[in-house]
Amino acid sequence: MDSAIVRSFPNAFSLTTGGNLWKSKQYSTKKIFNANCYASKVLEHKGRNQIGHGFWRLEQPTTLNHHYKCIGGRSTYHGCNRKYDVKATPRPPFDAGTNASDAKSILDYVKIFLITIHKLTIPVAAIARLSSMISASLLAVENLSDLSPLFLTGVLQIVVAYMFMEFYINGVNQLCDIEIDKINKPYLPFASGEISFRNGVIVVASCLTLSACFGLIIGSWPLIWCLLLSFLVWTGYSVNTSVFKRPATIPRSLICTIVFVTIYFVSLALFKDIPDIEGDKAHGINSLPARMGIKRAFWISISIFETAFGVALLAGATSSSSLWIKIASGLGHSILASILWYKATFVDLKSKASIASFYRFLWKIIGVKFHGVMKEI
Repeated sequence: MDSAIVRSFPNAFSLTTGGNLWKSKQYSTKKIFNANCYASKVLEHKGRNQIGHGFWRLEQPTTLNHHYKCIGGRSTYHGCNRKYDVKATPRPPFDAGTNASDAKSILDYVKIFLITIHKLTIPVAAIARLSSMISASLLAVENLSDLSPLFLTGVLQIVVAYMFMEFYINGVNQLCDIEIDKINKPYLPFASGEISFRNGVIVVASCLTLSACFGLIIGSWPLIWCLLLSFLVWTGYSVNTSVFKRPATIPRSLICTIVFVTIYFVSLALFKDIPDIEGDKAHGINSLPARMGIKRAFWISISIFETAFGVALLAGATSSSSLWIKIASGLGHSILASILWYKATFVDLKSKASIASFYRFLWKIIGVKFHGVMKEI
């Protein structure tokens, strides 16, 4: 009995029968394909005299599957029977697959956007803000007839615009506090890693853009200012700002300076009305000097000036600066306060020129203060 194994390739195939090897270098037609050929034992069929018949099966690994059955003899060729089984599967065009993948990609982005918004929503805060907006809108309603479709449409527009701002506020706060939330609130989407930082930035920026677009489309200036102030306040609250790559801090010296300047300029504004008392009375303006009188208003103003210097003196004495800075600061403020009081005792309250001269002196005092009499505390 003979068995044969035939393996055909695009350019050649080999045939092994017993111990003989036949090679052909050329096996190609209009279509070239790979085939696996299997040999089986010779069987005898119903009185047919067939010797050494072999069974060869070739398969083409393409969209068309061809099966061949060939019968051949060892020395005599009797015939060849061929059977073809063709299976064709329609292949979708290339453009359809591309469009489907693009549509799937867009749907994935929309899905991520909606999921992220849902994760960023704090129900309690959202409900509270929604209730406040609706309540404020209802203040304008006097009769039931005011609840028109136009009114309800306006309320809906405001709610939509501000809800996107609400998503931005919650999102930017979580993005800036990821490391803190990993300890305090590990269940949040950014802290847990459920939503990537990149997707979070895209969604938060999109919510801010949509909120601004809705505000501009609606065209309500109160709404636009409300959205702008919400953006500035909550962004400043959440973002870790830095000055020259250092954390933004408010030193004690800055606080003391702000307090001093505030007190000093309040007194300066009060003193400015003293020379204008006659014109204020003529036009019915009830300024403090007009109600109290020139002399009383003048000394109240001087007392406030001295209070400002007293605050600066106390701040310098309790600062963490070196001793010589404390001494210099204390002496400087004491000298300025003494000079101011001394000059005040010589002011002629009946002369507008004298009052105006002292008013200019007050500006000189604050100028000296600004030029560094008080060292940073």
